[in-house]
Amino acid sequence: VCSVALHQNGTLISSRILHQGQAHATHLALLIDEVFNESAVDKKNIQAIAVSIGPGSYTGLRIGVSTAKGIAYALSVPVLAINTLAIMTVAVTQEQFKTALRCPMIDARRMEVYCQLFSPAHCALNNVEARVIDENSFREVLDKEQVVFFGNGALKCEPLIQHSNAFFLPGVFPSAENMGVLALAKFNQGQTEDLFLLEPFYLKEFRIGKPATPLVG
Repeated sequence: VCSVALHQNGTLISSRILHQGQAHATHLALLIDEVFNESAVDKKNIQAIAVSIGPGSYTGLRIGVSTAKGIAYALSVPVLAINTLAIMTVAVTQEQFKTALRCPMIDARRMEVYCQLFSPAHCALNNVEARVIDENSFREVLDKEQVVFFGNGALKCEPLIQHSNAFFLPGVFPSAENMGVLALAKFNQGQTEDLFLLEPFYLKEFRIGKPATPLVG
């Protein structure tokens, strides 16, 4: 998912979302221009740049963070780093699940997911973790409370996590449309990042794989 959104005081003004693999490098800058053109907002009026910091796709995170830093430097505005999993929880309203805990999941390949538990009020209850899922995953929580799982990582977990307190919500993904309230809260609290030290939150060590076929010069 490659997405861009413009918010004012936490309210969405304009957005673009592209569901396409490996789209950030070729489409991100274009989507940013489209959002500004549609809203007729002058870039000079931007007060901060918020970016999904991770965990998630290594390449997508690198391009997103690099772009955010570049724009922030050019406009002399601060950068706000937003937890990708927290962004996903905003899409799950209390009307849907009033008392259930939230557990966003991002696919980390095989039977591993990036996940984190949140309260119904979207407060983090533990740290982000890379977790291998089996039939006993979250049993200690599910025996006490209802949990709603969502995100592309939850799709592969549904056949394994069989519990009466487990619910699975399709169609939830990280989107810049859901960053406004989280970014505004950080901005008002002065929780900005060092522009030059900011790096993506990969969670797991980034590894560069060797090409399958030897390169011929």
